[in-house]
Amino acid sequence: MTGFTFLRRTVLLVAAALTLSQSLKAQSLGQGGTAYHTVGLQANGLVYAWGHGNQGQLGNDEYSNSSTLVQVVKGAYSGTTYLGDDTDNKITMLGSGRHFSIALATDGTVYTWGYGNWGTLGHNSTSSSDTPVKVVNGDYSGTSYLGDNSSNKITAVAQGGQHSIALATDGTVYTWGRNYYGQLGNNSSGDDSDESTPVKVLMGSYSGTTYLGDDSDNKIIAVAAGESHSIALAADGTVFAWGYGSNGQMGNSNSSENNAVPVKVVSGAYSVGRTSTYLGDDSDDKITAISAGYYHSLALATDGTVYAWGLNNEGQLGDNSTTNRSTPVKVLDGAYSGTTYLGDDSDNKITAVTAGYFHSASVATDGTVYAWGRNDEGQLGNSSTTDSSTPVKVVGQGGTGYFDMDDVTAPSAPTGLAATSYYGGAKLSWTANSESDLAKYNVYYSTDNSTYTKYSDEPTTNSYTATGGTIGTLYYYMVSAFDDAGI
Repeated sequence: MTGFTFLRRTVLLVAAALTLSQSLKAQSLGQGGTAYHTVGLQANGLVYAWGHGNQGQLGNDEYSNSSTLVQVVKGAYSGTTYLGDDTDNKITMLGSGRHFSIALATDGTVYTWGYGNWGTLGHNSTSSSDTPVKVVNGDYSGTSYLGDNSSNKITAVAQGGQHSIALATDGTVYTWGRNYYGQLGNNSSGDDSDESTPVKVLMGSYSGTTYLGDDSDNKIIAVAAGESHSIALAADGTVFAWGYGSNGQMGNSNSSENNAVPVKVVSGAYSVGRTSTYLGDDSDDKITAISAGYYHSLALATDGTVYAWGLNNEGQLGDNSTTNRSTPVKVLDGAYSGTTYLGDDSDNKITAVTAGYFHSASVATDGTVYAWGRNDEGQLGNSSTTDSSTPVKVVGQGGTGYFDMDDVTAPSAPTGLAATSYYGGAKLSWTANSESDLAKYNVYYSTDNSTYTKYSDEPTTNSYTATGGTIGTLYYYMVSAFDDAGI
């Protein structure tokens, strides 16, 4: 990298930096099919939020909405300024409930913020907080806080409408918050059964000693939370549900019964072509992933097919009907190129599922995305606002082609960056990228060749006029390219 100077003092001293290609860092979004806000996790462990914030659920020390990203402050987290800013104890997982949020740290401890009524924050209080608080231990065998036992850390968290779930290393499950319908799984329900500290979920129909997941040979390996129901996946592939069941959410063939302890989801359509009693009980075709929406649930089988049960008023179960189901149905293929069912092509299995408020979505091996259910606000991403009771294919950006989750290759770096002096700035040019999906360039400047600042403009052609500089100052520039997937 070389700089050059000009004799005239009225111009900037400019330098063309070596060009860099920048790919989007790994990120994740907090799961929450009942929330009006979103939390996002950056690869460096920092947490951002946006959307509805009047209950403090954005965690930025304010009780106000935000249509742009705000950074969650540290609160009770042992960092410097922001949640996750301790590089030795990054945030690894997020979740969002109706008016509150949750975060899991590397050390296994759990933080919550937002609306605190019903004990939803788990800090032994019903007060709300617009900064993160640390969930106390309750029934968990630790020192003071949930997950603070290094030999039995919390490994996963999930949030429902007004309750939370945490999964420990030993396979046991803890819940707190509202419990009117028995969604905490501790054999209680009603107005006076809410819990502001974690309780341990009882075993119910699970074959253990006392608690769900306490059989070391069949631990609970995943948890999910709907509006007022909870589900858990065991290592043997079977699924358990508890809480509100008036729309068939329990999956145990009872369409109206609530359950204050876990019940085992029956086989339903899973039993077709095999001898089966419970969903996932075929060791050759276990359930491998689960997700809970508002009043429905999804399960992904080893063979790539998808099962759904619960409320179906908007077609969110994907069985070409709007009939509620109290036992699992198999999601039909719809726009998926299979034989009969979504994921039934062994060369293009479904690899991930997620349940939203009144819609559902999945990702196939080839990176394509399918969605079904309610679509009045474009939830299905198919350039339509018409509901669909079978899967449709999510289209690409701008309605062109189809969205491809596998298209994660960053475009090649721009080359030939050149800078010429311009009063108050510099005229930059570079060789355009050849990728057909190139969307834009980002341009950065620096005065020390170390810390670079991005210009707010994002040019779509291979030239840019940089302005706003200080005369007599040496500037360095660099350019990065992004495709239409933001990579």
